[in-house]
Amino acid sequence: MAAAAPLPRYLRERFLDGLVVSSTSEKRNEALDKDFTRFSIPAVFLNAAREYNSVSVDDRGGIIKATRHLIDLGHRNILYVGTDSPHYSNAERESGYRETLEAAGLPAPVYFIEEGTNDDRWEYERRTAANQVARRLFLEKIYLKQRPTGIVCYDDRVAMAVMKALAEARFDVPGDVSIVGFNDMPFMDMLPVSLTTVHADFHAMGCLAGELLLDLIHTGAARVPSPIVKPELVVRQSSAPPT
Repeated sequence: MAAAAPLPRYLRERFLDGLVVSSTSEKRNEALDKDFTRFSIPAVFLNAAREYNSVSVDDRGGIIKATRHLIDLGHRNILYVGTDSPHYSNAERESGYRETLEAAGLPAPVYFIEEGTNDDRWEYERRTAANQVARRLFLEKIYLKQRPTGIVCYDDRVAMAVMKALAEARFDVPGDVSIVGFNDMPFMDMLPVSLTTVHADFHAMGCLAGELLLDLIHTGAARVPSPIVKPELVVRQSSAPPT
């Protein structure tokens, strides 16, 4: 396995009071945290595991709300669609989904879409072709065989891919299947079928990260308590009782 990329040169050579870092993977976070410690740079991670100075969303609590919403609507055949992303939130959300369905005495099937289909480093044509393959595989391997009436998605990107796959196959959302996302990305309320999703207050998280970083700078502390933001479910058109 290739070594993690070194700290950027401008961080090593310029004096910094501190910085906020967007978390992508545990491996990258570990490498950066070691470098920040080595260079005595106060840092706060957004959406990182709790052992770092971080501000994160309650992934487990949010996905429980999403899953509970479908159960409360009357759905009993529910599917979770995640990705193979190495980010810790993937495991947290899947675990919360399983926990909720098991408590309700319901099966908890899971399907993963390859993260590479959303890799922005790919050229447009290759990424488009990969996304088409991923949507076809989802329909053929999972949806047409299991016919879930409700789908909980890892995030809004996955939800949009699922909705597109269903639309291409002439299935109706929410008539045939209800969809719930996570994050409440911009314009989710402007989709042809507006997306029910878990709203994460990223503005509040950014403010908390700034406050946390100032505390680190002013106190010189190595670690401070890391706040967790509670998300809220936003119900829109993509979820309804099963027909």
